[in-house]
Amino acid sequence: MSGPSAEPAPGRKRLDDTGRPDSLSTRFRQRRDVRLRTLIASIAAEKGSIRILDLGGTPQYWERVGISFLRENSAHVTILNYVADQLGAENKHPDLFSTSVGDACDLAQFPDNAFDLVHSNSVVEHVGNWSRMKRFGAETRRVGRNYYVQTPYYWFPIDPHYYRAPLIHWLPPLASPSPEGLPGGLRGARQQPGRRL
Repeated sequence: MSGPSAEPAPGRKRLDDTGRPDSLSTRFRQRRDVRLRTLIASIAAEKGSIRILDLGGTPQYWERVGISFLRENSAHVTILNYVADQLGAENKHPDLFSTSVGDACDLAQFPDNAFDLVHSNSVVEHVGNWSRMKRFGAETRRVGRNYYVQTPYYWFPIDPHYYRAPLIHWLPPLASPSPEGLPGGLRGARQQPGRRL
């Protein structure tokens, strides 16, 4: 009998369970994390420290990147998220992280070039329409000297939000679901494939 506390199917664990080192998702993320750590280390080596703004992130994400790695590189990460619950009730590493609730498309609280690196992991496709996506990009460039913005590749046949339904993100906007569960999916990205911010 299955219920809310039932274990996920074994195949699902291997695909998208980021808590398991043998999952496909974890292996992809580890490869991407190498690029991110290389960028952080190079900026920190040049400046002696690094100030990072994470748009839409969580402290758990940075724990996976590596707490000791962040300390070794004299990093401080400001995590901005639209959803307060994503930030966690307790900051286990106040020397490394500060958290704030806010809109990644309006970073008026930060001056130009306030951060050495602005980072975003699969957020731009969730900010709304094309106009808001462009605003997200403009604000990212304005407050950061460098940026690392990751988003699912539109032309890859599997959308990581819907890995069980290959090709679904290529359906017309009204036919495909969005990650938020609303009709229209990644509205701006779908209507403007290949467009640069």
